Amino acid sequence: MDKALAFASKEPSFQAADESVKALAPKLKELLETTGEMQAYYQAKTYAEDEFAKGKELHKKLLVQFNEVSDLADKFFADFAVITEQRKKEDLEELKKSDQLVRYHAMSIVNRAQDIQKAFDKAGVTDDNVLDFDLNQYAELYKLLTEDIDKFTELSKDQERLKKERVQIVPVFTDSIQRVKTSATDLMEILRTKDTTISSDMKGKVTTGGRNVPLKNFDKRVSALVNSYNTMIGLSR
Repeated sequence: MDKALAFASKEPSFQAADESVKALAPKLKELLETTGEMQAYYQAKTYAEDEFAKGKELHKKLLVQFNEVSDLADKFFADFAVITEQRKKEDLEELKKSDQLVRYHAMSIVNRAQDIQKAFDKAGVTDDNVLDFDLNQYAELYKLLTEDIDKFTELSKDQERLKKERVQIVPVFTDSIQRVKTSATDLMEILRTKDTTISSDMKGKVTTGGRNVPLKNFDKRVSALVNSYNTMIGLSR
């Protein structure tokens, strides 16, 4: 937090995000001091001596501070997301300009998958009301994702290009891509057919039923995709 606070006053300036850090850091420190005080209180078993009197006061204090930090953290993440999105666009443009198309489409796949996540989140749609999401909007997002996947798959077979870009395709990344595509396709079919029971993972399996959670499954696979992408890029430096 001290480092983040120091950077918030240095160049380059990130405007709103810098101000959000300056507001968040001191409140977060106060919260951590309170949790530290709580830990010491319970470890020393002081609650046995005061019948939880101090514990009740610390609890009230914690709730107030947590709500303050939560609101400030939401503001920071929103401000920082603007910077992140701009940096992603700049990185993609640079990759395209330098003809690093394998890297370009790999990064774009991650971005497209995250765009789907953000679209559902912005619409307030979860597994409980997944059919409320607009089919046409999803179809466009799905099209962009699958186009990038197809292009990456094609280019990743070009050994000369891989050598030129000095990129090492790792199996965990290609596997993650296919898993994300499968989940995305399931979502497409669910929205198209209005059938929430569709799940490619369950085909050919004997199950005892249970609730299908396509968005939760998609989120898990996007998280794995991000991790495998970072692994691949780390190995390809």
